[in-house]
Amino acid sequence: MSGNILVKDMSFKYPSMISPLFHNVSIKIHEDWKLGLIGRNGRGKTTLLKILLDELEYEGTVQASLPFKYFPVYPDPHISITAEQVLLQENPMAERWEMELELSYMDLSPHILDRDFHLLSGGEQTKILLVGLFLNENSFPLIDEPTNNLDVHGRKVVGEFLSRKKGFIVISHDQHFLNQFVDHVLAINKASIDVLKGNINTWQQEKQNADKLTVEANQKLFKEINRLDAVSKRVGEWGQKRENSSKDAAERRLAAKQMKRSKAIKKRTEEKIREKQQLIHNVEEIADLKMNVDQLTKQILSL
Repeated sequence: MSGNILVKDMSFKYPSMISPLFHNVSIKIHEDWKLGLIGRNGRGKTTLLKILLDELEYEGTVQASLPFKYFPVYPDPHISITAEQVLLQENPMAERWEMELELSYMDLSPHILDRDFHLLSGGEQTKILLVGLFLNENSFPLIDEPTNNLDVHGRKVVGEFLSRKKGFIVISHDQHFLNQFVDHVLAINKASIDVLKGNINTWQQEKQNADKLTVEANQKLFKEINRLDAVSKRVGEWGQKRENSSKDAAERRLAAKQMKRSKAIKKRTEEKIREKQQLIHNVEEIADLKMNVDQLTKQILSL
């Protein structure tokens, strides 16, 4: 029975960073989801996978009922090894007929199992390694950029293969590829991490709607900031003018009190401006996801 992957109050920062890459992140992922992990380069997609694999030191907790398994991991290039041996290294209980069945979904001949893995094409190696991920049902695959060595046909075949499976996380910049199979999206944004139900098209629509609302809210905040700024300037100018215009000593003392009061009002107004500025969110364009070369081209879950 599948469970959940729970990430709670997770924070992480590389030593060279001033600000953390992740700060108090809490997400819940069901182990049956076909999850697409997306975000701009440098946002921490591969870093998140390494945290799940416990390869990096982080604050917080990560809980899962299954061990994580990473793709791609290639065998030693200096050692001759067949494709079948590669699969058996991680799945010693797998039988030949199981391998051949999975290979048929990858549009590969069963005879490829007897060939030297290192003599296979990049696309064939990718398919073999992906088959190996899913031969063992007692692990949760973390798939990092599987399309690097695949042509258009290969991406279609691998997409169809993944659509038959459940329970994995995949990173890819290829929108068309991801839309073949993902049913949930984890988006690492500039200021948040969102988990959404649906494919990449769903995420794009939800993000556009959210950005539109943010732009409207920002416009209201900018107007209020401008109004407060004008008040601050008027109060400051009035106090200075009042103090400079008075020649009588008593009048100057009264003006000084009024000037002190105007400075206090100006300070409070400037504090309000800073508070409003902190509410402004940066709206960014949708992440740079690529389409296949043959293309002319949230429902946010409660966590």
